[in-house]
Amino acid sequence: MRGRTESECTICGQTSTTFWIESLLHLTLPPGRQVSLQACFAKYFAWRSADDRNDKCQDRCQRQDCRRKCEAVDFWPPTLTLHLKRWLPTAIPYVFLKERRIVDFPFRLGADILPNYSGAPYSLRSVIVHDGHACGGHYTCYARDTSDRWHFYDDAKTPTACSPQDVAAAEAYMLVYARAPSTAS
Repeated sequence: MRGRTESECTICGQTSTTFWIESLLHLTLPPGRQVSLQACFAKYFAWRSADDRNDKCQDRCQRQDCRRKCEAVDFWPPTLTLHLKRWLPTAIPYVFLKERRIVDFPFRLGADILPNYSGAPYSLRSVIVHDGHACGGHYTCYARDTSDRWHFYDDAKTPTACSPQDVAAAEAYMLVYARAPSTAS
């Protein structure tokens, strides 16, 4: 996907734009007991403090604490991969805690949730789950086949059929959506 980071000074008004290309979006979980994917997107695309020490007003106020920034996606890819950032830093260097809240995610994504999106809706294809903690764990996957049936994959075990309710209850670490094929009128 192709996007940009807009940055502006809240004091002098100086602006800058940085363009980027990414294969996935890294979404931070917002505070609260219940978390929706829509709230994760709202947090990702909202204006926030630019805490980068290198991002300061070069010409005018020369301060480092005066900037804010926001993200925007200009081109949404055919396959959208979302990483839900579940590792929380602690006061101890290189030690992280795992965020264990369930994220409510839709099985279809479209313009109602994705900003600046006007294409065919995305359909959820797989959910990757991390079971464990920061120092170790195990990955499993829920994936939908071409007949729209869900299966649970766990290493050498035989894949087992599962329900959409099982998928929705998973502690998602990554979500993979594919754009629905467009139909000719």
